[in-house]
Amino acid sequence: MEKRKIIKWLGRLEDQERALFVEFLRSPLHSNRPQLAGMLELLLPYLNGPSDFKLSKEAYWKMVYPGKSYNDNLLNRLLSEMTGELKA
Repeated sequence: MEKRKIIKWLGRLEDQERALFVEFLRSPLHSNRPQLAGMLELLLPYLNGPSDFKLSKEAYWKMVYPGKSYNDNLLNRLLSEMTGELKA
């Protein structure tokens, strides 16, 4: 996952900017997918981790949707939507 645009872009933001982005995603006035905020909050602790740490998509899916079988298409779509919100 470390090669995804959302990871690279979030890594460039300051902590305060990331917190503001989470609030933006939560707001129904600005984001059409407020549940993305929860996904982002689960991802943030891994951005400042050791540089050799790698979070697999499957491991991230288990954090976001515990007990559900892995769905690569859905995860990619949700991460792309998060990236689109950050670009906007």
